[in-house]
Amino acid sequence: AMFGSEPELGPSTIKVDDIQAWCLPLGSLPSPLLDLSVVCQPAAYASWPLLWGVIGHEAGGHAVTHAVRGPAGKGPKLADELKTLLAGLYGISGQGIQFWAEWADEAAADVYGLLNIGPSFALSLGAWLTMSHKEKKIGNTAMSVAGIVLDLHPAELLRMYVVKGAVSALSNLSNKGTWLTAIQQAIDTASVGIAHIEINFGDSLNPEIWPLADARMDAELVGRTIATAKMAALDGYSIQDIETWNNADEAVATKVRDEALLGHRLTGLGANPAQLIAGATMALSTDHKWFDALNSRLSEALDECYRKDKVFNGWPP
Repeated sequence: AMFGSEPELGPSTIKVDDIQAWCLPLGSLPSPLLDLSVVCQPAAYASWPLLWGVIGHEAGGHAVTHAVRGPAGKGPKLADELKTLLAGLYGISGQGIQFWAEWADEAAADVYGLLNIGPSFALSLGAWLTMSHKEKKIGNTAMSVAGIVLDLHPAELLRMYVVKGAVSALSNLSNKGTWLTAIQQAIDTASVGIAHIEINFGDSLNPEIWPLADARMDAELVGRTIATAKMAALDGYSIQDIETWNNADEAVATKVRDEALLGHRLTGLGANPAQLIAGATMALSTDHKWFDALNSRLSEALDECYRKDKVFNGWPP
């Protein structure tokens, strides 16, 4: 992981596929020594760990789906299997069928990010997407020219419905109903006046209209499916069987939130980085005036996690 990507790119990942292709001689077999990804963030993010929730998409998503093969590393790559899954997903609308297979990698990264950092990931994602535009309004466009989908991310508004669908499928989270309400409120706030997804087939003045009711149902179905499908690359398990956000995580994150809102330090709570980021995000969503103080306390607590980490302990930050 590094702080070094171009600011306009936001967080990004150099995936294991690219590392292998760039660093090995042509025709060489993949090397386990290069079985890694590099997650990048703009340098300006370094001092603001409340922005780091969105890298669940990169570190918990792309870095995983492009590295995992099964069984025994010889089966299908998880990223490819997810694309095949969505290409044949029953129940997708006629307009959606042309997009979701191409959007599979990015949609799965959002779902996997949420399973790592919890439902607060949806709030981070929504805020980041909205604030990335000068007009402070979430995007609702998709582009396809000559049958080629130009942006492999789902339309921004649909990304929010994908993660909402994933939350609805969480099997070990008792308060997911509360989260579903909060996420829908965040979506409604960010999408005032949006009634459809605009599909640009090369003529921006005459887009095709994809009714939001249909597009939203597609996106929520995709989120639920990615979270629950049994995958050969995962040796027949669903991703939730391996990595998920559950009641135990939520309890620790809630404790972090409560301590933050009391103005207390976030060290010594026994929280891991995901729980710390989740709890701080929850506190910020309760009262935005804590932004500066939360970043300071969160940074201090993450430093503590780093010092105690079994892998990175002793390495310079």
